[in-house]
Amino acid sequence: DTILLDGGGLKPTYSLRTLCRWLLFVREMSRMYGMRRALYDGAAMAFLTVLNSESAVRMDRLIKQRLAQGPREQAPVVAPREPSGGNHVLFEQFWLEVGDQDIPEGKVSADGSGSAFVLTSSVRKNLQNLARAVAL
Repeated sequence: DTILLDGGGLKPTYSLRTLCRWLLFVREMSRMYGMRRALYDGAAMAFLTVLNSESAVRMDRLIKQRLAQGPREQAPVVAPREPSGGNHVLFEQFWLEVGDQDIPEGKVSADGSGSAFVLTSSVRKNLQNLARAVAL
């Protein structure tokens, strides 16, 4: 048996609220990103974020295996078109609406993108988790 642990080393608790959060994400995001992508990102948001890194890798593999058994809808390789209305920035595969705050002084690259920030793999993973929630 595979045992999953959360960040505190305890068994994670999943509830009907967790399942509802996943399904709400899928309902809202499937129109723009497609069903398979929405199912994966919703599951990642609902079930992976509380797990420690070793458990998250196992759960991620399990989610991908289960989704591979479903209907053969092609997952988008690139992000969908930018949403209409407002100003958006693309992070990974998510379009996020830009707020009215400026990037802090000294952190703006020549193109104005803010890419002067250091983006380690753990920061990227955390930003992906935030982007899933914010995109919704």
